[in-house]
Amino acid sequence: MLRGLFGEAPGHEFMVLSMWQSAAEHGKYRTERVERLALRAQIEADIDSLTGDIVQLEPSWTV
Repeated sequence: MLRGLFGEAPGHEFMVLSMWQSAAEHGKYRTERVERLALRAQIEADIDSLTGDIVQLEPSWTV
């Protein structure tokens, strides 16, 4: 992971953004490790739903 950002909306909604070198690198982390981390953190007690998507960065927007 290159960078990450955490945000909170009014109520009980949160957004976590993470920047990866490639979709392949993100896929390596997501598949096995999130399941293990979820078990260790016992997230079932705190999280109603968890979704995600991959968005391509527009290179011309970077500084």
